[in-house]
Amino acid sequence: MHKFRLKGNILAKADSPALERPWSRWEEASLSNELLDRIASLVSAKNPSALRRRTFRSYPVDLALMIEVVWSIHHKQTIKFDNITRRQIKQADTIRQLSEELECAIKLSDDSVKLRLQAATARSRLPLDEIGDLAVAARSVAKPSRARISHRPSGTFKHRALDFLVSGLYALIVVEAEGDMTLWQDSGTGRLCGTLPAVLGLLRPYLSGVLPEKIPFSTLYRPIARAKKAHASAKWDLGPLDTNLQ
Repeated sequence: MHKFRLKGNILAKADSPALERPWSRWEEASLSNELLDRIASLVSAKNPSALRRRTFRSYPVDLALMIEVVWSIHHKQTIKFDNITRRQIKQADTIRQLSEELECAIKLSDDSVKLRLQAATARSRLPLDEIGDLAVAARSVAKPSRARISHRPSGTFKHRALDFLVSGLYALIVVEAEGDMTLWQDSGTGRLCGTLPAVLGLLRPYLSGVLPEKIPFSTLYRPIARAKKAHASAKWDLGPLDTNLQ
């Protein structure tokens, strides 16, 4: 995360690593036919071709896209995107203040300075609109309508990405592929058994750092129970399947 320190009118950027997006672009999402076939066999899918489903013909298969979304959810929860903190509000307010001061300084500068600045920019124009937009955005972020500041907001899950993944796997494997999703815990060893832990094991290489090393039984059971209830009370029209892989 970038940290800034103010010294008079000088803005100095503290040394910190660049922020990197931890998931690839969705266009690059891919899973091998071999892996999809292994999952279909593992869950005894009656409609194995559903695991190669594409929501849109030009998109990767849905399971690959699901993994990309899981990465996105995990990243957002890691940086506390959905629950802004006091520290983040203060940072946004600092950006608002600096943006407004910069916009004002440019507007009040001599015409000669404006012309020189404009000539020195890559697009030969002063980014006043962009600076104004940034100030408006920062003002909005710094004054959220309902800021709940806590380490874990009420109504959320500790492993939100995993919860989304399990719910999505239920829809894909049970509803679409007509396979079996099972889960139980060995009373002697405490080891999780069933098709769900096995599928997660196959997907773990694609979710390194997202899936916990040890997953409690209840963490997997709850999203399965919710998914069962949701799909039992809804009529699903999944549309035609496009099973042709690129």
